[in-house]
Amino acid sequence: MDNATLPITATAGAAYEMDRRVKLVEEPNHRLTQISMSGDQRSPWHVHTHVEDLFYITEGVLRIRMHNPPETREIEAGESFSIQAGRPHFIEVADKKTVSFLLIQGLGPCDFKVLDPQDFPTHDGIES
Repeated sequence: MDNATLPITATAGAAYEMDRRVKLVEEPNHRLTQISMSGDQRSPWHVHTHVEDLFYITEGVLRIRMHNPPETREIEAGESFSIQAGRPHFIEVADKKTVSFLLIQGLGPCDFKVLDPQDFPTHDGIES
């Protein structure tokens, strides 16, 4: 399935539970947000139409699962990782403790399109 034909189930700003979300910058074509998550908190499978996500981890370990192609990354404090626009992904706390990070999004209008998780097979032996 290519990015152009992904089924979209909803569109929202931040449609998932997190401990803390502070919008540090919000402009029409870029956004900087400080986020903290813990335990079993995770985002739904989603995609951003026009913007790249750049994660900079300040505490803990963030697990990022992606599709097209399937890939899983664990990013630790002091590390960064980016996901290009149009690539389906979700994020979760890797060690079920706490993860804090800066999320930098741009350049372009920011959106958050929730996808149906049944459209993404599991990979790396980890359930999605």
